[in-house]
Amino acid sequence: MINWYFVFFAFSLLFSGIYAVIWRKRFPVFITCIYIFVPISILGYYLLSIAQAVPEALLGVKISYIGGCYANLFLMYSIFTLCNLNIKKWIRFALFVITTISYCFVLTIGHSELFYREVTGEIINNYFILHKVYG
Repeated sequence: MINWYFVFFAFSLLFSGIYAVIWRKRFPVFITCIYIFVPISILGYYLLSIAQAVPEALLGVKISYIGGCYANLFLMYSIFTLCNLNIKKWIRFALFVITTISYCFVLTIGHSELFYREVTGEIINNYFILHKVYG
């Protein structure tokens, strides 16, 4: 069976490459950041889908949360920029810091019980299923 996450990862890399070729300075930097973070996030989902053990799956989860945390923030910044809504730099910085702190909690997965209290996994029908108890 085709691993759809790999197909989506390949397409996202292709579209990011096309964007890099047509990139101009008139494009907001936040849209460029989205084109960077989306393939990274999909790579995390792909790694999670091919994992055969808990540490491999946790690495995929950590990578996929990069997009989950930062892509939404940069999408919001892009919308503000395209709608000519100016938010103060200290507010943008504060939101970035809050997002970074939340991602730092994600990085504690497997080392402490802040994000996931307990993580187990099992293979069902040749797929590794991750069972999580949130902290």
